[in-house]
Amino acid sequence: MHSVRPLDTLLIVDDDVSLLESLGLHFEEVERDGEPRFHVLTATTAAAGLLAASAASPSLVILDMMLPDRSGLDIIEEMRARCGDAPIILITAYHDMATTIRAMKLGAFDYVHKPFPDPGVLDLVVERALQVRQLSRRALAAAADVPAAAAIACIRR
Repeated sequence: MHSVRPLDTLLIVDDDVSLLESLGLHFEEVERDGEPRFHVLTATTAAAGLLAASAASPSLVILDMMLPDRSGLDIIEEMRARCGDAPIILITAYHDMATTIRAMKLGAFDYVHKPFPDPGVLDLVVERALQVRQLSRRALAAAADVPAAAAIACIRR
């Protein structure tokens, strides 16, 4: 008997509805061990994205740089506050190194240019971001166990 892994929730925030639909369908078709891998939520504005982030606690956010109500850069910190350790991947059609650097300094995991020549590129970034998140969580859990293990070792001496 194998255990069912919980789905990772992806939040995709972009005002391009056709891109949202195609990315949503793409990620909903991704499987892990023969089971669906992702639950996908979408939003077309910064405000709706922030509300969805608060309600769903996504595992990862794909955030467009240019939204109708605010820029992706403007909401990275607020999105991080609502999503905890969920990586944020910024996507943009604009290629600007200064903006890329600013996004990374604000806490974006990565910055991907669109249109995507191959959806596999985004798949790799998403998978790498989720692996880094999982490794960080394991490291934090291990670090939390160290003081307890050290205390036990001292008691045994």
